[in-house]
Amino acid sequence: MGLTLTEKLIATSLLEGEMKRGERIGGGIGMLSIGVGGFDGAMTMAGEPLYIIMPKIVNVHLTGKLTPFVSAKNIILEVLRRISIKGGVGKILEYTGPGVATLNVAET
Repeated sequence: MGLTLTEKLIATSLLEGEMKRGERIGGGIGMLSIGVGGFDGAMTMAGEPLYIIMPKIVNVHLTGKLTPFVSAKNIILEVLRRISIKGGVGKILEYTGPGVATLNVAET
């Protein structure tokens, strides 16, 4: 089953937006977000396949609730500080647990 025209337009818009912004915002709306370089992104939008290595999935279990003036982005930055930026390469950080219910997309 192929994608509808709307799904194709959304996917292309998100890919283009990710390439331009340098940020990975797709994960905040519940989709897998993987950064690609400008050339790889352009080739993908031109219809060429994008080959990637299956990343390792790392579970980050969140409990509790954020204190005032602390955002979801602070959680992400703290996890990256602990594992280092290079430690996150080739990995998907999946945030799970009861603490996730207290977060919202606007905080990321």
